[in-house]
Amino acid sequence: MQGKLSTKYVWSVRRFGRMPAWVGISGSLGIRLPEVDRDVTREVERLVRRGTGIVTGGAPGVDMLAMDASLRIDPSGTHLKVVLPCSFPMFLQYVQALAFHDVISKWDAIHLTSLLHAARRKGCCIEHPEFPKLTQEAFSFRNAEVVRLSGKLLAFHVDNSGGTMNTIRHALRAGKDVYRFPYTSGREAPGIE
Repeated sequence: MQGKLSTKYVWSVRRFGRMPAWVGISGSLGIRLPEVDRDVTREVERLVRRGTGIVTGGAPGVDMLAMDASLRIDPSGTHLKVVLPCSFPMFLQYVQALAFHDVISKWDAIHLTSLLHAARRKGCCIEHPEFPKLTQEAFSFRNAEVVRLSGKLLAFHVDNSGGTMNTIRHALRAGKDVYRFPYTSGREAPGIE
C-alpha cells in the first residue's frame, strides 16, 4: 500500500474518520509561529480526547507542544510515546545547547526539559543509547521510529524544513498516510532538526 500526502484541508475533512491507535506528530523546531502552536495543540488535544495516542520525537517546537497538550489532557501519559535519538542525558544536553546557541529560547529549553522529565517518569520515553553522538543518522533513525510506531503522520511543516521532510519520506515509504500542515515564516530556518 502506498502512503499519500494530503494538505491540511483534507485532514480537516477526514478528522472524524477512523483513526489508528497511535498518530505520529512531526514538525519544524527552529521557528515558532502562533498558527503552528495553535494547530498542533488543537489537533493533539482532539486526538487524545478521542483515545488516540501521540508519538513524537521530543524536540523543541512542535514535538514539545504535542507532549504538553497530550500530558495536559491525559496526565497519566498512557497516550504519549516520546522517541529520543540517543540516551536521555545526552538529549537534555542537546536541548541546553540549542538554548545556549539561541536556536530556541531559554524558556522553551526549561519547559521542554520539564516535559521530558515528566514523560520519562511516566514511562513514555523510548531512548536509543546505541547512538553515542547526535548525528543526522541518529535523527533520521528517530524519525523512522516515530513513523514505525504510528498509523498515520501529522506533519506541521514550516518553510519545507529538512527534518520534517525526512519524517514525511519515511512515512510515505512505509505506506502511511501523511497529513501535511504547510506554513511559511518569511524567515530563514536555522537548519537544525
